[in-house]
Amino acid sequence: MSPLGAVWICLAYGFGVVMASVSTHWPIVLAFPIVGYGVLLGCVVAALTVPRYWWQGPSRQIWIVMGCVGLLASGYYQWRLPVPNAQNISQFVVQTSKVCATPTVTGRVVTEPRLTRSQKGQFTLAVDTLRCWDDRAEITYDQSVRGRLYVTAPMLQVTGIRPGHQVTLTGNLYMPDPAQNDSDFDFKAYLAARDIFAGFQASNIDLPREEEAFQSGWGLWQLRRRIVKAHVKALKSPAGPMVSAMALGRRAVDLPYDIRDTFVQAGLAHTMAASGFHVSLILGVVLALTRSRLPRTQAIAGGITLLLYIGLTGIQPSVLRAALMGGGSLIGLVLDRRVKPLGCLLMAIVGLLVWNPKWITDIGFQLSAVATLGLIVTVPAIAKRLDWLPTNLATVIAVPLAAYLWTMPLQLYWFHTFSPHSILLNIISTPLVIGLSLGGVISGLAAMVWQPLGSALALPLYYPAHALLHLAEFTNRQPLSGLSTGQFSELQCLGIYGLFGLAWGWPWWQKRWWIVSGLVLSVIVVPWWFKVASLTQVTVLATTEDPVLVLQDQGKTLLINSGQASTATHTVLPFLRQAGINHLDWAIAPRLPRDYPDGWETIFNAAPVTTFYGQDDQDPLPALPKHYVSLPVGQSTQLEAGVVQRLGRDNPILRFTVENQSWLLLTPLDASLQAYLAQAGATLQSQVLWWDGTPLVDALLNVVQPSVAVCFGHDLDLTVERQLRDRGVQLYWPARDGALQWRPKAGFQLQQGNGDLDVTLSG
Repeated sequence: MSPLGAVWICLAYGFGVVMASVSTHWPIVLAFPIVGYGVLLGCVVAALTVPRYWWQGPSRQIWIVMGCVGLLASGYYQWRLPVPNAQNISQFVVQTSKVCATPTVTGRVVTEPRLTRSQKGQFTLAVDTLRCWDDRAEITYDQSVRGRLYVTAPMLQVTGIRPGHQVTLTGNLYMPDPAQNDSDFDFKAYLAARDIFAGFQASNIDLPREEEAFQSGWGLWQLRRRIVKAHVKALKSPAGPMVSAMALGRRAVDLPYDIRDTFVQAGLAHTMAASGFHVSLILGVVLALTRSRLPRTQAIAGGITLLLYIGLTGIQPSVLRAALMGGGSLIGLVLDRRVKPLGCLLMAIVGLLVWNPKWITDIGFQLSAVATLGLIVTVPAIAKRLDWLPTNLATVIAVPLAAYLWTMPLQLYWFHTFSPHSILLNIISTPLVIGLSLGGVISGLAAMVWQPLGSALALPLYYPAHALLHLAEFTNRQPLSGLSTGQFSELQCLGIYGLFGLAWGWPWWQKRWWIVSGLVLSVIVVPWWFKVASLTQVTVLATTEDPVLVLQDQGKTLLINSGQASTATHTVLPFLRQAGINHLDWAIAPRLPRDYPDGWETIFNAAPVTTFYGQDDQDPLPALPKHYVSLPVGQSTQLEAGVVQRLGRDNPILRFTVENQSWLLLTPLDASLQAYLAQAGATLQSQVLWWDGTPLVDALLNVVQPSVAVCFGHDLDLTVERQLRDRGVQLYWPARDGALQWRPKAGFQLQQGNGDLDVTLSG
């Protein structure tokens, strides 16, 4: 077989794995066999037709082999998907809940404790024993189990815990919940991708004895800790952890979330992801220090350094990909042969996907692979067009521009945001990023030997680190920063990469790059514009006791209630980003048992509000928009998207109408107030009743005459559930069933979360 034939077969394997991973989101049965046999059938058809017209392409035999490899890749991906076995602790969650309220688990700590967004400690535990105790401290349930647990605990409880420690935890064993909204982070899928199928909320942790802790707690985490301590001592916070993350990657460093979010919004997230950039810097330093030695000595030194760096970063797939390519370069150095970057990249990617096909869904791996491809195939072309500039300056511009262009489709797909300032920011910040990363690596290596030396070498990084941080914060304050683009489909993503392939592989398209640019913009803008211009939709978000509703009507948006700060941050804003909503035309803050000033402040900071409606007697909210309007009682307020009526002065009774569909919002009212409210008669009549799930009196139901009832509460009274069912009222409970959407023609549909991944979160 020719080398080119091997390349085609490797591409077929990668394509089969990619399609198998994409099919996991398809709402059809037998998606994996359909994908696998679809690839095989497509290759058979290509074998019969393509060679007649493309004689330089694969032969018929290669096409058949490609189809078989694609089929096997799809099946292999399915076979490697994590599934809990019979002894996995997740299989005992239900059984344990029946025999004891506070189970106890024993196991070995796998990861270093980290701080979550809710300011709790989090780590992974390899569990071996599950027990229950009675009031007399006697064991009533004892089970040998296997698997891993996602453990959260108060921060003080995890102080002193290290990887390798054998600990005993007491608390609550639970099954992780899937995403309830399309835009939510899918916690269950996030853990399953890491072979974790259950969680544990620890209220008490028994630490090992000091001598046992010393024997079991040693590892590379100690070297990571020495590096971070050296940087923090010299640079303080947040510059210290930031430099550590730029040297080792944010997965190896407990980086504060505000810094992480700042860099993500500014388009600088790649600077804190250990990848080929860091490996190139490290290899460059090692080869420079050993340039007077024999090539074999240089290769050995480089290989040892790569292995150490892989261990320090936590064996991330993006680092492994870069290390394999670096290893290929070292082999080429020893053999005195030129290594082909594209072939090396392909072999590294395919080799890793053979080892673990699940890595195809790792965002860092995807971004690292396409960024490296972009650097290989695009930097020379961009630098050629910038030949009128000094060579170094042309390279400084070409490298971040190529990486940004090739990673842009994936960023749109995963994050639903686009910052037009990112390209310029990446160009300007390149010298700072190179200096900080290189300085962080050098000072980190010194800190592993002697921590004070590492701190001394890190001191010159203070002002560059703060300069980069201020530059990112300044960029985020500019207009159009973090522009929401809406949901970006797999088809759009593949279409853009197909256009990039045309511009790279065919000279005719290379000369007409402006046509490719226009087509790329069309793939991004046209579907978004068509959806926004034609969509009329009401979405009731799945929350816990916070009624939140978003109305979209042909480019106009109305938000009713923000929810508390956590709801606004983790539910409302992700929905707005996925929907491509960058500002709110109207927002309504109904008088509820709890007001949400923190939630509204979160919304105002991310999505400006044109007109904000509240109530005269409402407590002042912080940072109120300039256009504040009080909703009058008993009168209709006409909006372009519909009509809003405030029907209660002392109680938040709100009625709005869109496309002849009326919604009535009721908060908790006792039976006497409900009976009094029913005297309003036909004024309350609405097709949809939106209430908290508490009992409803018949008189009120007779007046409202709902055909649909939507419960926003955490609990739903069984009596009222039977009452509504007897009346033929369709009942929806988003907290249990997932987000609910209504469209004029399609009616009501449940929108269970599809598992979007948020790389910026941890627990």
